[in-house]
Amino acid sequence: MFQDSPKPFLDHLEDLRKTVILGFIFLACGVGIAAPFAPGILAILTRPLEKAGLQPLAILQSWQVLGAFNVALQTAFWSGLLLSLPFLFALLVRFVYPGLTPRERAMSTAALFMGTGLFAGGVALGYFIVLPVGLRLMSALHAWMGITPNWFVTSYVTFSLQVMLAFGIAFELPVVVMILGYTGIISAHALRKYRRHSIVGILAGAMILTPGGDVFSQMAMAVPMIVLYEVCIIVTAVFERKRNRRAGSSLPAGD
Repeated sequence: MFQDSPKPFLDHLEDLRKTVILGFIFLACGVGIAAPFAPGILAILTRPLEKAGLQPLAILQSWQVLGAFNVALQTAFWSGLLLSLPFLFALLVRFVYPGLTPRERAMSTAALFMGTGLFAGGVALGYFIVLPVGLRLMSALHAWMGITPNWFVTSYVTFSLQVMLAFGIAFELPVVVMILGYTGIISAHALRKYRRHSIVGILAGAMILTPGGDVFSQMAMAVPMIVLYEVCIIVTAVFERKRNRRAGSSLPAGD
């Protein structure tokens, strides 16, 4: 199924070109699937407003003639991107498969399924917890400042979908770390040694990825990622012990 012999550089470029084209096709299919359901998707996106004690019809405004068209377009695009991301990850894995050993291919397949689950978990965390609480905090801040919240519906759609997308992408970090640990590129000792640096990097990444800019959203992203980082240390240590046992069993008797 896969070619183990070296391929010319131009053949790799051709594979990359096909992968990029397929990626755009998957994205277009995701947008095409989401477009007819844009009104229903918008209704789903406004539920966190209701959970925050706000009335979507009173808060969300459209002051442009093409407002509904822009909302439908943004809803279809961001929803289509969410739908197509697992398939885009699969394309990436498919592109690197020929250069991997059978064991690395098995690990990459497992990482693909694990990454899909983590991505879905991150999206769910952003939708069910971060958005309602974050919107409630923003509403309380408006009331404290004596400002009546009136938000452009296009701004809200982009904001809510970007929050879910950011959490989904952030939760892919453990997959990358585990793959590096499995291949021996990074060790559990190095992960422990640079734990403080990694935590600072996670906090900085949470500040960049969360579009709201509020502390709650940033901590809601950073804390699970720190926990997953600790899990990666444990899993990487397990990989190392198995690798050392295999290396020891392969030595000749008496060595």
